[in-house]
Amino acid sequence: MRHTLLRAAAALAVLAASLGLSAPATAAPEGTTAMRVVLDPMPAQVSYGDTLQFSGRIQYLIGDTWRYPGDYQTDVRLETPDGEVYPDLDAAGGFSLRYEITAPYTFLAEGWSGGTTDHPGMFWAAPVEHRVTLKPEAYITFARMTYDAFGRLEANYCTGTRTGGPAPAGPVYLQYSADGRTGWATKATGKRGCQWVAATWPRSGYWRLKSKADAVYPSAVSTVRRALRWRTEINKIKVSPRKTDVGKKVTVTGRLTRYAEGRKNKFGYPDRQIQVIFHCKGKKNWWLSAKGRTDKRGHFKIKAKTYCDSSFAAEFRGGSDTFATGSTNEVYVETYGAPLTTGRMLPATPPTVSLG
Repeated sequence: MRHTLLRAAAALAVLAASLGLSAPATAAPEGTTAMRVVLDPMPAQVSYGDTLQFSGRIQYLIGDTWRYPGDYQTDVRLETPDGEVYPDLDAAGGFSLRYEITAPYTFLAEGWSGGTTDHPGMFWAAPVEHRVTLKPEAYITFARMTYDAFGRLEANYCTGTRTGGPAPAGPVYLQYSADGRTGWATKATGKRGCQWVAATWPRSGYWRLKSKADAVYPSAVSTVRRALRWRTEINKIKVSPRKTDVGKKVTVTGRLTRYAEGRKNKFGYPDRQIQVIFHCKGKKNWWLSAKGRTDKRGHFKIKAKTYCDSSFAAEFRGGSDTFATGSTNEVYVETYGAPLTTGRMLPATPPTVSLG
């Protein structure tokens, strides 16, 4: 419809000239025989969110030369993602606008000029189009992450495409790096879609999600997230006595230490709960015997009941910013008498060694 109106306007200008009527004071240059829009080189395919510079110029054919003389009424209409635009032209007849591309789009530019009684006729620059499409692109959003004291990391993510079409195929890798830049190592594998994936790795560092490239989509990488906890240690514990009657208590002593930012050396971790755990001779299940707390220097001294010939260990189950840890040794205690039942005892996890 717009093109039809422009052609009609040009015909009316000719009619006005034949009737001796006045026309706009500005005109196409003398000797003009044609008019055109020339677009600057632009990419045909961009990534989602890239900026495209839509630019070009108006030119008149004057004699045998295409140029823009200036000082003449010239209008340009553009079709852009923001709708119709009528830009101002620079001294060379040029226009330039920038757009963020989030979907395929066909840009269009056309132009026209007025006429006079001396130079009748409206010259029209036929529409020129530029089609831009999006590169096939998959994405991964790293929505949520939890990282507990035992080094278990759970990542919630969603995969998809920004360009439409079928979802990419293939797995998603949960990867770890000590410095967040190099040495990325896969610790778990998940599926496409909105999923959870988990890995146990008790070392502070950086995590990301990465998809495998397929026949259509290149590999996608999520944002990088840092998971930080500080290393803790329980030195070799001591248990006394090493022989006692079943049901009697033994004394378990040791020290809990930790590391922290700005401290080169480990130091005592005060007022932390320590669990004394044990397993009976020849058995794999661990049981909780007693609990206690560390003093201001991280030392602990806990009375623990015996139930059988057993191996004792101490365990710290982690703090808000620290890993869990277990004693580096187990101490065997021999008992006299029939073993007591552990049926009402609380089960415990085996002692954990913190890597930090």
